[in-house]
Amino acid sequence: MVADPQARYYGTALDDRGLNPGANPRLGPTRFAEWIGRTVPRGVAAADLAPVVSTTRSRP
Repeated sequence: MVADPQARYYGTALDDRGLNPGANPRLGPTRFAEWIGRTVPRGVAAADLAPVVSTTRSRP
């Protein structure tokens, strides 16, 4: 992996802070269970959303 200082994050150039919130972040009351309940289609349990890990590698 090679870092690219000119790379953009969703089209935005980042500064030295990157994605860090800074000295005065805006904190909200949203909790994970609340957020996932609004994000995942009904009928899918949060427990069913295990991370997917691929054990195969593509070779050049």
